[in-house]
This record gives sequence, C-alpha cells and structure tokens, in this order.
Amino acid sequence: MLDKSNADTEMASSLMGHYGAEKVANMLAAAAKDPKTETIATNLEGGLIRFWKGLDTEPTEVFNILKLENKVDDVFDIPALAMWASYLKVYNEKHPAKPVSMTGVFAKYYGGETAFLKMLAKADDADSAGAKKLQNEVITAFRM
Repeated sequence: MLDKSNADTEMASSLMGHYGAEKVANMLAAAAKDPKTETIATNLEGGLIRFWKGLDTEPTEVFNILKLENKVDDVFDIPALAMWASYLKVYNEKHPAKPVSMTGVFAKYYGGETAFLKMLAKADDADSAGAKKLQNEVITAFRM
C-alpha cells in the first residue's frame, strides 16, 4: 500500500526499480515539457532526489546510477545531468563540510581535469544548460 505522506518518493523509487534511473530521468524530462504533466514530473523528480538523500547516496554513485559516465559525446545535453545536478545541490546542502564538486566528479570519469576541461570547451552545444552550469562552476573555482 502506498504511503500518501511519502507517495512521490515511493513512486519514483518504484519507477526507477522497474525502468532504471536513466530511463526515468528521460521520462520525467519529457513529462516536464508538457503543461499537463509538468507538476507530476517535478514531484516525482523531487521524490527520487529525496529517496537518494534518505539513503545518503554519494553523488558519484548517483552519477553511475544515471549512467552519466558513459555519455562522452552528449553528456551536457541529456536530462539525467539536470537531475544529477539537482541531487548534487541537495547532497552538498546536507554535507556542507565535505561538498562534492561537479567538476571533480566529471574529471574523475572523463580522463582527469585537463581532459574534462577540453571536453567542456569543445562541447558541441556550449549553450546547453549542463555545459553552461559546469563552465560557471569552473570559473568560480578558479576565482577562489
């Protein structure tokens, strides 16, 4: 029986178990574009993020769950990146003493910091939300 106080989290967890996190992220991104399903998609994404937060899942693990480590050519344009970035923010709010940086995670999976920075600079669509967010983080990190 579904616990109504935790329905979004339970539903998102169930969808992820059945379809996999990457497919759920794609479905939620598509649903968020339609005004008729936008609210449901937003609530389910929030439920999935709360599920991972409740388990205190490491951002690198969520990165793997969403299969972002395999997306060399289009990583900045896939819906799962936005979901992961949202989770990373929540995780870092919960762990302010040991924040995890987006650039650090990408450098780990994409051949080191130099290789990642080259990949970011050569992004096919540097105006994509994912690429722009990472570029801003890199600039902020160098200012500190």
